[in-house]
Amino acid sequence: MSGRLLATRPVPGLEPVVDVLEALFEEVQLAGRLQELDGRPVRRYPEYQLRREKVLLVLCSTLEEVAGLRFAGRLPFRGNTPDFVEGVRPLGGYTRSDGGTMPSEWVMDFFQHWTISRQFDDVHQEFLRRAGITVPEGSEQDFAKLSFLNNEASWLLKGALWHVAHGEHEDHVRAAVEYVVDMAEAGQTVNQTATSWVLERLLAAGCLAEDARGFLAHFSERALTSRRDWTTFVDLEDEWAPVELHRRVQPTLSWLVRRVQATLEPVRQADSFDAWYSALTVAHEVLVPVRWALERAFDRLPLALRTIVTQYEEIRVDFSLLISRAGWGSDWEMWLYNQQDLRDTYRARGDASGDRFAVERMLVPRELLDCSNGTSQPGKPLPHAFRQPGWRTATACFGSMPALLRLSPDRRKVERVTSEDIADAFVDTVRRAKVASHGAGPVLEMLERYPWTDAVYHLLAEVHERDGDHEAALAARTAALVLLPEDGRGWRSLADSLERAGRTEAARIVLEVCAEVHARGDTLTKPWN
Repeated sequence: MSGRLLATRPVPGLEPVVDVLEALFEEVQLAGRLQELDGRPVRRYPEYQLRREKVLLVLCSTLEEVAGLRFAGRLPFRGNTPDFVEGVRPLGGYTRSDGGTMPSEWVMDFFQHWTISRQFDDVHQEFLRRAGITVPEGSEQDFAKLSFLNNEASWLLKGALWHVAHGEHEDHVRAAVEYVVDMAEAGQTVNQTATSWVLERLLAAGCLAEDARGFLAHFSERALTSRRDWTTFVDLEDEWAPVELHRRVQPTLSWLVRRVQATLEPVRQADSFDAWYSALTVAHEVLVPVRWALERAFDRLPLALRTIVTQYEEIRVDFSLLISRAGWGSDWEMWLYNQQDLRDTYRARGDASGDRFAVERMLVPRELLDCSNGTSQPGKPLPHAFRQPGWRTATACFGSMPALLRLSPDRRKVERVTSEDIADAFVDTVRRAKVASHGAGPVLEMLERYPWTDAVYHLLAEVHERDGDHEAALAARTAALVLLPEDGRGWRSLADSLERAGRTEAARIVLEVCAEVHARGDTLTKPWN
């Protein structure tokens, strides 16, 4: 998505606030994409949800009131059931710049989905018990998993069908499929199997139904005339037989192939770890369910499409290793090893230029392939921007508070630290910054080992302000607040920086945000009552 996602009423100097919120929106989508990768299901992310849900709701609702915060870009959503039944919200669709879903509503829906996903197993089994349905002994986990997948797929499907039924679309099949893919890219699908089920059925229905009316009727035995009709459970557990590929869905298939390819380009062109890692998770969440759906929806694929599906499978195998090694505290350079090994395999098969590898399997920027991976391959050092997660992705990557983490002396592993460790390093850095000819030097040195500690960025902002560089100071405050948005003192520091930069109205708005955050204190990171 290009351009701004969020906007406010015109207020000179309020850009840093929008920057903070946009970075947090990008971060929660990354966390959504990470939640079920490599055995990390959504139930393992409660700590991240505690750190982000309440504070994002407070920030959005406050800025909606005092600064006219709204969406400026297109982001998919699915509404929660009570609001939908009462006619307050749609069941699914996209944010609009002219109104509709507000940022605070999107945040609420996003995290409510996480909560329901974690609780569904227990709730469903209680429902079965009250209904007198006995689950065979020893099958409880398998049954609960299937029930969860079925529920997840059902609501994703209904969101797609609602989007088709209540919009004007030249191609109803593509509109439904695009919505599902967009939801996966935005981190709003918690299981790739469920996503692939929905894509498979949408593509199959597109082959069997001649028009949009028939397409919708394919999923419901009765007309969907009321909102309560739409909440009827859509059962996807029954096995669907593959269908014969029909030319009606050829445009959608062509679009799907282009869309997958489009997700790979940012991976290969990234200029930092954060940009690369975020793009990598997008490609993974789109490519894998698309590959499964194409393989299962049709009884026979054309040769060209079979070749593409085979290529997707080869890329799929590479994803998990890259994502787990790169983002979760392993030896940072080791994520290069897999790609360099693949490149060497291609070379041994005659790909001397590396062009074939770059097209078929490359999942890193090409210039990184000649860097040292820290073990088997010597070479130039990995560029600084690629050495570890930055402030934009750290909280999502680690799923916890990154301020209590630092890099080892060799910068290759993550260490847990105490607040006393950070305080000692901070005091020493302040002392050295006061006597240094360039005060930023000691602070930047501390950032080398403490790249996720908000206080260091605030200290860097003070040094920049002392040097008269207000823009650099505001950029440092932005990084600090993305790392710790629940810190009222951090918002007060941003207001002070804006005031010193002559942006009085923006400073006044930030003070209102500060007051709201400060009033809630540590409840912002506590469970709901």
